[in-house]
Amino acid sequence: MQKLRKFVVPILIATPLVLLLAQCSVGNLLPVVLGKKIWLNDDEKLFQQKIRHRVPVGISITEAKNLLQLNGFKCGYHKNSKPVDTIETDINIKDADYLFCYLEVSRLVCARTYKPFIYYKNEIVTNVNAAIGGWCL
Repeated sequence: MQKLRKFVVPILIATPLVLLLAQCSVGNLLPVVLGKKIWLNDDEKLFQQKIRHRVPVGISITEAKNLLQLNGFKCGYHKNSKPVDTIETDINIKDADYLFCYLEVSRLVCARTYKPFIYYKNEIVTNVNAAIGGWCL
């Protein structure tokens, strides 16, 4: 019993510390555990590829919104409106239904805003674009 205590007590102390460090470096751990983490990147093309990988054309818009919110994005639906941000796209979208999401990440004196645009029709994703904005002092 004494040998068991020697192992259990350090494990009980170390486990919360490891989880706290992981939470600080990775962010929300739930998407990582579920295998649905969207890893952020400052390269806009790479970020767009990662968003398109996690939110493919053909899934429901509700599933896309839930996935993005799970990763910390704040999202809102826009119906029959022009996109609120300028994004180069291979299709000409004038009035569309889309889900606009954003996530702002602060780093010392700078901040980055990650913005996926999820276009949909009849509740099914039809196109996915993403942009990155930001500012520095």
